[in-house]
Amino acid sequence: MPPYLIARNARFKDEDEIEARDESKMKRLLRESMQSHAFCTLCLCASIPNPLFDLAGLMAGHFGVPFWEFFLATGIGKALIKVQIQVLIIVVMFSGDFLESIAASLENTFSFLGKSLTNTIKKQKTASFKRKLNEKSLLSYLWDTFIALMVLYFVLSLCNTLVNKEKVRLTQELERGEPKASVSLVKFE
Repeated sequence: MPPYLIARNARFKDEDEIEARDESKMKRLLRESMQSHAFCTLCLCASIPNPLFDLAGLMAGHFGVPFWEFFLATGIGKALIKVQIQVLIIVVMFSGDFLESIAASLENTFSFLGKSLTNTIKKQKTASFKRKLNEKSLLSYLWDTFIALMVLYFVLSLCNTLVNKEKVRLTQELERGEPKASVSLVKFE
């Protein structure tokens, strides 16, 4: 059962108990804002990358926020706001010499790094710009292979689950004395 539903079902058991518990300031602030402004609170918690959104999702279920309000606030927060913030950060970090200046300040702070970090960044930049449009790096091939293996594992896992579910259904039919159905069961692993 998803946490949203668990929290919603638990709401009726301990509403008075919540008031009596010692809460941290952040939890209390989140609880109060969730009770009065659920949509805005969910949208704000979803728009910044933090674990606070998990707590906000549980509280939304606990306080009975309707699913579509939760879904819409989460969608706006994650798809429209969070993505734009992340794109802005990536563009700022990798444009110009920003990354090299951060590496230089790290090298000044931690003397054991020497100039290795700055040199590595410069080599990677020149290698990236020298590469033709249709050429791929070794890291790119490794990443593509990893993704393909993950998708293959997911498909095999899905097939295995479906076969096991069908096996359980057929076993239950046989136990009830219903006629045999001829189905070949194959387990993917």
